[in-house]
Amino acid sequence: NRDIHTQTMDTQYNKSKEVAVGNNVVTNLIWGSQWDAVMRWMYNSGDNDKKVYTYNSSGKGNYYVKNNTYVPVATGSNPAYAVNNIYDMAGNVYELTLEVSLPNNSTSYPYRGGSIGYASYGEWYPASSRYNGQAGYYGTRLALCIK
Repeated sequence: NRDIHTQTMDTQYNKSKEVAVGNNVVTNLIWGSQWDAVMRWMYNSGDNDKKVYTYNSSGKGNYYVKNNTYVPVATGSNPAYAVNNIYDMAGNVYELTLEVSLPNNSTSYPYRGGSIGYASYGEWYPASSRYNGQAGYYGTRLALCIK
């Protein structure tokens, strides 16, 4: 869905529940703990490129702004943004997660991963980034659970 970054948190949550392809698969928005587990796995993998990616995602995500305009790209469209076949965890759009927002309110949500609009800031807003607030451009990542 190319307009995912314009959808509300409730809409994204409801759409995530509809993606499952069979009786033995459940889909949901990714939990913050799942995001953290992926970051720990990359950091501890023994591969220096994956380790660095967790705290400096420069060159591994769409942080591009062209003529003062944010230019999101389709997920998976740039092979350079993949780390271990996981695409776009850094840059492009912030990704909403299922976490408790403190203070808990309906307009502030936890989100991860950096976003366009911070050109060349992969070091400052890497894949492991965690924020709470109102993101400008945000999407989500699905978690697939097999029963």
